[in-house]
Amino acid sequence: MALLIAITLAACQESPIVRSSASSGSPTASPASGAATEQPSGGATPPVLRAEATLPHTVFAPILSELENQTQLPILLPSVLPEEEKQPQVYAITTEVSGSEYQVLLGFSPDCNGGNACRWGEVSGQTGPLTPPEEGESVTLAQGIMGYFVPATCGANCSDAVVMWEQNGGHYRVGLKAAKKEQVIEMANSAITGGLETGFFKPDGG
Repeated sequence: MALLIAITLAACQESPIVRSSASSGSPTASPASGAATEQPSGGATPPVLRAEATLPHTVFAPILSELENQTQLPILLPSVLPEEEKQPQVYAITTEVSGSEYQVLLGFSPDCNGGNACRWGEVSGQTGPLTPPEEGESVTLAQGIMGYFVPATCGANCSDAVVMWEQNGGHYRVGLKAAKKEQVIEMANSAITGGLETGFFKPDGG
């Protein structure tokens, strides 16, 4: 009788359901960050996001070496950018970099100089304390960091929606033209958590 009960219980247990177009056990890319997840085989545990998910978004790959070589400021770059259907290709363009500062323009052409037609947003960092914006709304970011959100304004053109915060002796800012609050907060959070888990991408590799 006990054997019959054990067989019945084993037959009723459900195994994890994992749907993937890839073959079992092969990594698949995450559309937001390009990170891979390990697909479980048989009765393995559910997929776990790899640490690579916190690396900067691939848009920033061409300028990482330049930033690492020229600034002493901990480099925080988002691993998440909003992705919309039929969105043009995005380029990261260094507009300012020194030992204590970096500014990266996000544009829709590789030679964008900040003009409204090609400009999408900006990511920046600078040493020193943050001056709170007059029109800013206080927000709680990843790791309990307090920051500020400034909404976009639109007239003839639209400004950036911006999130700014202080971290490790510097202040940082992410912004996207006419973006929603949750979009720029997600960008900021991905930069914060990515920096914490990878040592802030310090130039000395520490």
